[in-house]
Amino acid sequence: MTPADPTPNRPSGPMAQARWRSALFALCVGAACAAIWLQHGRQMALAGHALLLGLAALLVALGQHWRGLQALALAVAVLTLPAMALLRSDDPLLHQLAGNQRYVAGMCLLLGLAWMLHWLGLWARRGSAALQRWGSRLAWGACALGMSASLLRWHESHGLGPGMGHLPIGNLYDVLLLFCWLTTALYLYGESRYSGLRQIGALALGLVCAAAGLLLWHGAAHQGHAIGPLVPALQSHWMALHVPANFIGYGCFTLAAALAFAWLLKHHAQHPPSRAAQWLLWLLGLALCLVPLLLGSMRSLGFGQPHFWLLCLGLAIVPASVIMAWRGPVAQRLPSLALLDALLYQSIALGFAFFTLATVLGAIWADQAWGRYWSWDPKETWALIVWLNYASWLHSRMLKGWRGPWLAWWALLSLALTGFAFLGVNLLMGGLHSYGRL
Repeated sequence: MTPADPTPNRPSGPMAQARWRSALFALCVGAACAAIWLQHGRQMALAGHALLLGLAALLVALGQHWRGLQALALAVAVLTLPAMALLRSDDPLLHQLAGNQRYVAGMCLLLGLAWMLHWLGLWARRGSAALQRWGSRLAWGACALGMSASLLRWHESHGLGPGMGHLPIGNLYDVLLLFCWLTTALYLYGESRYSGLRQIGALALGLVCAAAGLLLWHGAAHQGHAIGPLVPALQSHWMALHVPANFIGYGCFTLAAALAFAWLLKHHAQHPPSRAAQWLLWLLGLALCLVPLLLGSMRSLGFGQPHFWLLCLGLAIVPASVIMAWRGPVAQRLPSLALLDALLYQSIALGFAFFTLATVLGAIWADQAWGRYWSWDPKETWALIVWLNYASWLHSRMLKGWRGPWLAWWALLSLALTGFAFLGVNLLMGGLHSYGRL
C-alpha cells in the first residue's frame, strides 16, 4: 500500500511563485500605508483612516487577479516616495524637480507616444505587433506617472496647513488627471484579459489623449495645476467615494465608445453604408464644426478664440475620418464582431453600475451638504439624463434583444452626451456645482 503524500495540496512551480509575489505585494502595500499613517495620520479624520484601510485591502485583492497591477503599484511607489522626500526639503530647486507638473507632462507625453505607436501598428505591414506592444508599455508608464502625480498632489495639499490635506479630486484639473490614468488603467486591464483588445488601443488612447490635451491647456491657460483648499461643500468624506465611482463610470463609457467605433468599422468594412448614411455622417461633421465657433464666442466664460476649439475638433475628426476612409485594412486587424459586441455590453454594464452607485452616493452627500437629496441642479439633471440614456441602452440590449449598427451608433453618440454632462454643464451652466467651472 503506497503511503499518502504528506503535502498533497502544497503548491509548486509558478503557483508557488505567484503566491509569494502576492504575499510580498500585500506586505509592500501594508508598509506604504504605515508610512502614510506615520507622516499624515494626525491630520487625517476617522473617515480618512477607514478610506486608506479600504483602499489598501482593495488594492491587495485586485492584485491577486491582475498581476499587472502589482508591477504598476511598485512603479508608482518608486516614482512617488523619492519625490515626497524631496518635497520635504527647503530647497526650492528640489521642490521644482519633484513637483507633480513634471509627472503630468511625462504622462501626457507617454500617452501621445503610446497612441502614435498603436496608430502605426494598425497600418504597418510588418512589425505591427511589436509597435503595439511598445505602445502598451508606454501606456503602462503613462498610467504610473499619472497615479504618481495624483499622489504627489495629495501630499502637497497637506503642506497648505493643518487639516487642509485632501484627495486630488477637488477641481477640474484634478479630475481630468484622474480620468486620464484611470481610463488608461481600465483599457490596460481589458487588454490583459483579451489579447485582441490591443487592436483598439489607437481608438481608446486617442480619446484619453484628447482629455490629456485639455488637461495641459487648462493648467497653462487657467493655472489649474495650483493646489488650494477645498470649498466647504467639498469638505466631506463622501467625495472620496462619489468622485472615483463617477469616473470609473466615465472611463467605462469612454472605452464603450471606442469599442462601438471599432464595431462600426468592422461592420461597415463588410457591409458598406448606404449613401444616405454617408450624407448623414457629413452633416453631423458639419454641425460639429459650428460648436467651436459657439464656444469661441463665449469669451466671458474663459473660452478664448474659436481657433483653439477648431484645432481641437480637427485633431479629433481628422484621424477618425482617415480611419473611416481606409477602414478596410484597419478592420482586418480588429477583433471579431462578436467579441467587440460582448465587450461593448460589458463596458456599458460596468460603467452603468458605477455611475448608479456614484449617483446614489452623490444624493446622500447632497443631503448632508445642502439639506436635500435632489434639487434639479443642472449637473444633477444631466446626470439623470445620462443614467436614463444608458439604462435605455441596456434595456434595449437585454430585454428587447437589439443588436447591430443602431446600438453601436447609440453607444458612440452617447459619449457626447456623457462629455457634456462631465464638462459642458460645468462650463456653460451655473448651479450648485459651479465650483467646477473654469
